[in-house]
Order: sequence, then structure tokens, then C-alpha cells
Amino acid sequence: MSLQFIATFDEIFAVYVLFFVLIAIASTIYAVERRSFLAASAFVVGFASWMLYGLNVCEAGIAVPETIAPNMFTAWIMWSAV
Repeated sequence: MSLQFIATFDEIFAVYVLFFVLIAIASTIYAVERRSFLAASAFVVGFASWMLYGLNVCEAGIAVPETIAPNMFTAWIMWSAV
């Protein structure tokens, strides 16, 4: 549902935050419930990419964590669907 908000309300910061927070919560719950290593690693890599951006460890733009995190979550969702 939050992905539909991104399509509707383009470039609104709160919608992006909602999307990434909800997908992180979903991966954490799935990792605990199903004991999924891929879901847990998707959360860790996605969270780490946002932390590295937030702490200005590397001088990459915001597009880098916005690309890394959804790709990790997409891999987890596609693998769990198989």
C-alpha cells in the first residue's frame, strides 16, 4: 500500500519514510516468524545503507540507499515466493 502512495504523492519525504519503515518492519517480522536468513540480511543491508548515508561515511547521494534497500527487499520477497 505504501508503494501506491509513492506513485500518487511523488517526491514527498514522509511517503518514502513510510515505505522504508514499513518494509523494514515487514522483513523483521518475517525473519523472526519464518526464521528467514534472507529477510534478516535484507533488513541488515538496507538498514546499513541508510546508516552509512545518514552518518556521511561515503559521499554518495540519497539515491544509493534508495536503490540498495529496495533491491534487497525485492530479492527477499521474490525468494520467499518461490
